[in-house]
Amino acid sequence: GEAYAAVMAKRISKDFRYNVLLHMPYEKDYGLFSKLYERGKRIGLFESADKLIAVSHYVKRSTEGIVDTKKTEVFHNGVDTERYYFDEGLRKKTRQELGIGEEEVVLLTTSAIEGRKNVKNIFPAIRKLSDSGLKIRYLIAGYGSRRNLEGLKRDIEHFGLEKDVLYLGEKRDPIPLYNAADIFVLL
Repeated sequence: GEAYAAVMAKRISKDFRYNVLLHMPYEKDYGLFSKLYERGKRIGLFESADKLIAVSHYVKRSTEGIVDTKKTEVFHNGVDTERYYFDEGLRKKTRQELGIGEEEVVLLTTSAIEGRKNVKNIFPAIRKLSDSGLKIRYLIAGYGSRRNLEGLKRDIEHFGLEKDVLYLGEKRDPIPLYNAADIFVLL
């Protein structure tokens, strides 16, 4: 969206100043995103920008050879501490709604459900922890294509984690989930 707005503004006015936010890595196998980067390069979007802002060093490194990384700065995503804070009452309520006991250790991932996010890489560890007697639940929230969600379901079944892993779909308000969790997992 930011890139589209910058392209349109550039077409309207030659003196328009803008920055480009790089929030996805450039990888040829990411389809849509690689096409967007290539298009941005072709129309001069990156060269005309005052600054290129990457949300991680990984994203910045992945764009080397596509954009001028000398004018790329890394600004990590922030957290709004006015909205995201611990609430014991919300923790208990959310766990109760999800059928999770207080003695259970809850892991949480909020992410797009796609291969590059590596969600399935934690399944072997959850299997081992569960087999060792630890009461554990892994909550996954986020959007995914039908193909990716079918793959997630197959991976859950492959490790026999149907009772330990809950896919909750896309959530408009993840705050209750963050409160219910003990550990946030970002692979």
